Amino acid sequence: LRSASCHSRSLEKGQGRVSKRHTAAMEDVQNQLEGGLKALKGFKIEQGPGLLRFIAICAGLASFVCSVYLMTGISSAVYHPVMYILYVYICLFAFTTMLFEAKQEWF
Repeated sequence: LRSASCHSRSLEKGQGRVSKRHTAAMEDVQNQLEGGLKALKGFKIEQGPGLLRFIAICAGLASFVCSVYLMTGISSAVYHPVMYILYVYICLFAFTTMLFEAKQEWF
């Protein structure tokens, strides 16, 4: 009985060391992510004139809405899986188009 209690105490101590290591590692990862985000916010992206950006955002929004509308039919996923995958690709491409053409301050 005495050796079992000593063994459980040593496990508790070991778990404390592991949790401290995990905590230190998580803090390190968090600090690195915060530094990366600060570097990204300072990064300047060149953008075109305002009218061209507006047209590109409208085109991206229209593509996104149309592809989502076409994906809403469940039968299209079953009967035409290649087209469904194409609609997903168009959605992602339209979203990235809107993301790159939007002002950086909006995010």
